[in-house]
Amino acid sequence: MRLRLARALGTHKSFLSQITNPDDPTPIPVRHLPQLFDLCHFTRDEQNFFMSAYKAAHPRHAGAMAARTATRAGRTKTLKIEIPVVDDPARQRAIEAFVQEFAKKLTGLL
Repeated sequence: MRLRLARALGTHKSFLSQITNPDDPTPIPVRHLPQLFDLCHFTRDEQNFFMSAYKAAHPRHAGAMAARTATRAGRTKTLKIEIPVVDDPARQRAIEAFVQEFAKKLTGLL
């Protein structure tokens, strides 16, 4: 699971270990929150609850969070697509990773 999340965020497994360690006060970078919400299937209510707790725990990051949210709101869109289900789990992961990587590269061209 850590490896899957790390790959989706473009980071290393050690980064996930750091941000999930309760003894480490380092906040999750704001830029990763929307993708984490999507990957972990947070409902809108769960996202709101998390963001309230995040703001309370990391008040210095609230401004960056608001600016990032405002910027993203006008420039991004979540698109859900259907892909075929294949019998080979490794091949299925490869297809999903390809689609995610394509979307990241496409976004980089804009």
